Amino acid sequence: MPDNYARRRFALPADWTPDSLWCVTLWIPGHVDYLDTLTGLLTDLGNSKNFERDDTKTGASIVAHEWRKALDFEPPRIGQCTQPVIQPIITGENDQRDNAVAIIGFMRSGLLQAFIDAGSAPCDDTVDSAMLDLANYGAGDALRAALLELCAAVKDADPGEIDLLQTDCPYVALVDHMAPTLGGDNPYGWLNDISKNLYAFLNDTSSRLFMALNNAASVLGGNGIYGWIGDNGGVDPGSGAAFGGDCEWTQVIDFTITDGGFSVFTGEAGTQHGIWSSSVGWGQQNGLSPINHIWYCDTQVHIEIPETVITGVALTFTYSHGYFSADSPNVDFVGFGVGAIDYAEVARLTHPTDSENTLNWDGSVSATIISLYGLCGRNNDQPNPTNPGGTLIYTQIVISGLGDNPFD
Repeated sequence: MPDNYARRRFALPADWTPDSLWCVTLWIPGHVDYLDTLTGLLTDLGNSKNFERDDTKTGASIVAHEWRKALDFEPPRIGQCTQPVIQPIITGENDQRDNAVAIIGFMRSGLLQAFIDAGSAPCDDTVDSAMLDLANYGAGDALRAALLELCAAVKDADPGEIDLLQTDCPYVALVDHMAPTLGGDNPYGWLNDISKNLYAFLNDTSSRLFMALNNAASVLGGNGIYGWIGDNGGVDPGSGAAFGGDCEWTQVIDFTITDGGFSVFTGEAGTQHGIWSSSVGWGQQNGLSPINHIWYCDTQVHIEIPETVITGVALTFTYSHGYFSADSPNVDFVGFGVGAIDYAEVARLTHPTDSENTLNWDGSVSATIISLYGLCGRNNDQPNPTNPGGTLIYTQIVISGLGDNPFD
């Protein structure tokens, strides 16, 4: 008897060789035999006979090979996927960035906030409103389902998780979250406590909110996310600001009004290397060293801060040359250090002019100490050196960095 069954083949996908893998979670009947059945069906997708033929007669084989490659990545298992969506399970660099930016978009836009503000109101109304806003960005049934789950997860979330998503500076944590795939294992040891907690949240696959957030970001992810984020108060991912831009801070300290929390270096036998005066600033305190019997004109102050990435310093000072003895005619300078120790020098100006000067530096240094120092006179005319004169007064400093402002 002839077999009247006509095999129904799956349509070939638009992209035969995608550059990424997706990790998905789905519910099945709760017995291992059902998992075996599902595994068998998935395995069958690796057979080219299940796909439509194309004019080149190669599409079915290529797509089947992609299925085999994906299924060989890791065997199916009971329970939720353990890989965060924006971690190495997504192998394409652009996909990593798209999903990271998508999650940033949820954090920084009104969408997640709408779910938070909805309180006990039904999720359907909030999601339907969101779908109208997302109509131009590929909104569909899959996205609606993802947003319904996200809304429900928000209502079910621990308050601490919500606080993390509302932090003013999530980008730093996302940079750190990407670090293992970009090289090195957590090189950003400077992360503040909030960002470290956010980093832990972004790896917690036991969190319903995290999984819902990742799923919604994945459904909404891709090229369409760029316009949506830009329209909803986010950051253009092409600008680079998505990774750190909103975390930048600038602190202006007017030393004529405040000492800024800086303190003077204490030198040999308790000698002081500076003094702060209101309406003046941090200035020199000339003194004779009891160790080498040299009389100095210098101003050396520093401040200790929580570990923070410093990205720029601009120091304004007034300077006038004092006397420099014959053994040290060209040692006049002003400099500052940014790092883990005093004098971790990043900028120096030799031979300052007798006027107001500004010394600038831009870079990126993880620092716990900022130190300011300079020499405006040095008298080694033995046996009786005298005060060399000169002035070095710090009047203002502007400091920029990433993360939480340590001066707040």
